[in-house]
Amino acid sequence: MHVAGERAELWTDKALLLDWHGDRKPMIPATTIKGWLREAVERTLRGWGIRACDGSSPKSVCGMCPVCEVWGSPQKRSPLRFWDVKLSNALSDVRTSVSLSRYRRAAYEERLFSIEVGWQP
Repeated sequence: MHVAGERAELWTDKALLLDWHGDRKPMIPATTIKGWLREAVERTLRGWGIRACDGSSPKSVCGMCPVCEVWGSPQKRSPLRFWDVKLSNALSDVRTSVSLSRYRRAAYEERLFSIEVGWQP
């Protein structure tokens, strides 16, 4: 799991989001959970042939489909409430990776980066 945080970490390009109010353990924000679930519902409904708008940008949200009725839209607030998930037993690790070119199907030169990931033991 990796949810980017707004903190600088030595030797890490993309650091994890940490709970600053508690014991600095990795966390998943409520907005991320809501977005993952909304996207899964949209894909499922479209797979069943039910019209559902694309919630990836505010301009493409219709406000009238079943997804907008439950998950909300810029015109209507959602009745659902989500909270941040704090991973109390999670460990973190730094992994090194390289950027890949989809066209050449090869690694870019000098595009090595490190990413901090969280995982449950």
